[in-house]
Amino acid sequence: MNSGGIPVTTTAPAAASYSSFLSGASLSAAVPEKTAVGPVNLLRYSNLYTNAAWDKFNCTVSSNTVDWGTTVTDVGGSNSYFLQGSGVQAAAGDTFTYAVWLKAGSKTGPIRIRLVNHIFSEWSNNDVTLTSDWALYTVVRTFTAATPNPIVVVDPIDDTAGTYFVGPSALFRGTFT
Repeated sequence: MNSGGIPVTTTAPAAASYSSFLSGASLSAAVPEKTAVGPVNLLRYSNLYTNAAWDKFNCTVSSNTVDWGTTVTDVGGSNSYFLQGSGVQAAAGDTFTYAVWLKAGSKTGPIRIRLVNHIFSEWSNNDVTLTSDWALYTVVRTFTAATPNPIVVVDPIDDTAGTYFVGPSALFRGTFT
């Protein structure tokens, strides 16, 4: 299990399958975005990091250049990260889970995955060390104040140049157990 409590697998699931994406995790009860087939991913282009919906800072992404994900090249220096705002409204007390598949390239970590409010005054982090196998990492945040745009961030902590791989990601309202 990772620090978010979700079982970690080294077998990457089919990108379109939320049940395999979550690797056996179950969603909490009060989830307005849940459909008959499962929870709704609140991110746009959640496996297309080359899309303009993902803001990129001091890094480049190349479209699906590995077996299953996207290559991210950290150009080195400070503040190398990419992010996306969800565009959904979160009320005070709302909980969200961000899940992302990551794999080491020349950069093994640590990588910080973050879930923050629209003005970066509230956040939760999960600092992870990548391996040569795909792994699902999560971060959970319960917002204390209303926020119009929860934001997800993938942020290498070290400032050295290198590559790592990112697979499908998702933002869900609720928590996973």
